[in-house]
Amino acid sequence: MSNFTAWELTAARVAAYRALFNQSISETQINEIRKATNKAWALGDSRFKERMQ
Repeated sequence: MSNFTAWELTAARVAAYRALFNQSISETQINEIRKATNKAWALGDSRFKERMQ
């Protein structure tokens, strides 16, 4: 059993989630996300795409 309280675990999860948004993504990456979303395509590197076929 963990020595952390539920509050500490929740606070850690919130902090980790917020840290995700401290990084910005490029306009190119945004366009790739839009394109894949609009066309229902897999988004990832070539190895990932090959595995999805």
